[in-house]
Amino acid sequence: MSWHDLDWLDVEVWEYQTALNDLVREAYLAAHSVLERTFAAREKWYEEEMATVKDEGNVEAAQQQLEFAEMRWHEQRQALAAMALALLASVNKSFLDGVKRVV
Repeated sequence: MSWHDLDWLDVEVWEYQTALNDLVREAYLAAHSVLERTFAAREKWYEEEMATVKDEGNVEAAQQQLEFAEMRWHEQRQALAAMALALLASVNKSFLDGVKRVV
């Protein structure tokens, strides 16, 4: 096979697909799993705290802390999605720049 037979657009598409999987998807999944484990540990701790305290005020405080942790978990997932979209935009721009060079 010579260099003349090589379809450079196919090469760019393959690199783009690899970048999507290796960069964007894997980075998102890794960060999401860390955040998910952290939230699960916090949630478990607050639930145990609510189960062990006898004072109504402490139970309510633990409930509020759990609600705050749930709100933060939701915000963190939104921020992670925004970061993944920004990374995706960067990969798309690199792909389009590569296609411009080929064409």
